[in-house]
Amino acid sequence: MLKESLSLLESMRASSQQPERLLALHQYDILDTPSEQSFDDLTQLAASLCKTPVAVITFVDSDRQYFKSAFGAQMTTAPLEQGFCPFVVEQSQPLVVTDAPNDAKFHSHPSIDAMGLRFYAGVPLITAQGHAIGTICVVDFEPRQLSADQIDNLQALGRQVLYLLELRLSARQVAITNGALTAVSYGLAATVGDTFFGSLVQQFTEALNVDYAYISLIDQTEPMCMMKTIAVCHQGKIVDNFEYELLHTPCKEILERRSLCWHDRELAERFPTVPMIAELNIESYAAIPIFDHRHEPLGVLAVMDTKPLRNPLLTESLLTIFSLRISTELQRQRDQVQQADLLAQAQAARQQAEKANRIKDDFLAVVSHELRSPL
Repeated sequence: MLKESLSLLESMRASSQQPERLLALHQYDILDTPSEQSFDDLTQLAASLCKTPVAVITFVDSDRQYFKSAFGAQMTTAPLEQGFCPFVVEQSQPLVVTDAPNDAKFHSHPSIDAMGLRFYAGVPLITAQGHAIGTICVVDFEPRQLSADQIDNLQALGRQVLYLLELRLSARQVAITNGALTAVSYGLAATVGDTFFGSLVQQFTEALNVDYAYISLIDQTEPMCMMKTIAVCHQGKIVDNFEYELLHTPCKEILERRSLCWHDRELAERFPTVPMIAELNIESYAAIPIFDHRHEPLGVLAVMDTKPLRNPLLTESLLTIFSLRISTELQRQRDQVQQADLLAQAQAARQQAEKANRIKDDFLAVVSHELRSPL
């Protein structure tokens, strides 16, 4: 029995430390936060519906359980080994233990003696991506049963917990996005021309906390074959521009799709024939096409990092908004060149006209003199 219990605990610990599950949990920034009435209302309702003295919303971290709300109990954290919530997370299925000391699987669980726990019912909190990050559960110190309706109610409350988490996450991301947009816009307010492009990629590396940001344009002498950067930033510093072949690169994928593209991890595995990706140890990449006024592709605005990309909402917002700003600036520069060419042509034409007028005046003066002179 001891060997079986140890095996159960080891399996539970391994499940709790899965990297993708932990990333899903940590994105909500919910651990060690102050109590919130909206979560407390749900645990109170869970206890009332299930007629238990205790109800808890638990988030399972890599090495502990964090109790966001605990109705009928005073606790904030506990080791993974204490309680049944980590097992619910491991299985991603509801768990009901009607009488723990007499349960074939959990009769030797340490919570029985440490907490006097007899009854437990918990349902997993599963994100839209399928990661179990915690539970909402009810606990009693006497054996009991739950009806099918009560379990359904508990699952409905679990969905409300996830809804609250998504609301908190959305509000935080909107605040971060607005702050970043303000910071980048302020940093670019007085810049135009080539200075603008350099300032933009610098602002991107800072706002998105990425290693690289760059603007790359299609080489018009070899359309859809070569790309040339016009601004590159590495860890906050402007570095030399470079050119590269477009074939088999993520840039080609973006230009063909004509839309934003996102690779949050394992970029080298997806594009094994691009040496630069492996040489720079690039893990993730996001970019968007830059279009001209006819909606023809000019190039890409891209960010790259040596770690998985975070905050897709902020990244997508910045790329979308400032790709349009880049397009506008490129068009302004082209208009300036065209205006300069037209001005030069007009000046040359005026000089030619003035020269022709001088020749005509000289000719008329000679003819007039000859006509007035006696034979």
